[in-house]
Amino acid sequence: MAGDRTLILAACVTALFATTVLAALVGYTGSVTREGLRRTLADATFESVGTTVGTNVPANGLDKVRGQVGRALAKMYGDVPLTISVGVRSDSYTLPGQEKSDHPELTAFGTYTGIERHARLTRGRWPAADPTVARDGEVQAALPGAAARAMRTGVDDVLTLHGRVDKRSVVKVRVVGLFDVPDPESYFWQGDRLVTTGVEKLDYTTYGPFVVPPGVFAARFTGTGADARFTVMPDLRGVESGELGPSATASRTRRRRSGRRAAARSSPS
Repeated sequence: MAGDRTLILAACVTALFATTVLAALVGYTGSVTREGLRRTLADATFESVGTTVGTNVPANGLDKVRGQVGRALAKMYGDVPLTISVGVRSDSYTLPGQEKSDHPELTAFGTYTGIERHARLTRGRWPAADPTVARDGEVQAALPGAAARAMRTGVDDVLTLHGRVDKRSVVKVRVVGLFDVPDPESYFWQGDRLVTTGVEKLDYTTYGPFVVPPGVFAARFTGTGADARFTVMPDLRGVESGELGPSATASRTRRRRSGRRAAARSSPS
């Protein structure tokens, strides 16, 4: 329960800045033209109106956490349409042939909702969004082209990967597509160097990730928990100058109420 309360509080707090934009624009509704306001809202960037929520997902809890964050953000933003993307990475897996090494090269599985709009397929296709595939047979995945070259693998290759943290986890994965990232600096990636470059060199060198659909990831790769990142981009193009004042007022009211409820739930009893 404490984790749930902290998650909701985090979603409320991190949404404050973005929803404040609506309130701040109220003062301009009398001095700018409707067309000028529409252009300003349509051209809003993630840096000015977007929100990022990061949280740890407990074992087998991805779907539950997605629902919690979605409900919290809906309360904060009201009727404003949102594009919510989720990025999650699994625990590490050892590359084939290095299972007995003291310092093996690693890989991981990941999922990124909406990746098709931000990455470019260079070969093959995106994996099938069918969780039963993950349970009953090979896992289908797409791989950054740079990672595939470093791992000397390609489309239609099948690899057997052994979990480095969860020793019981053995995954047979078929590479069905390769992709690259045209804009690594896009807000969508939130600085995730592994997926944008295909390699991450820290204490261990990690290649990948093997990208699978959200349903497959939830069914197969959250058994030990995972870290999730939600990026939230409001679509302000439909906000009219005559509606901005009431919308902003309602937004402030929702923020105050949600903040008080979240703080009360998070306070020790």
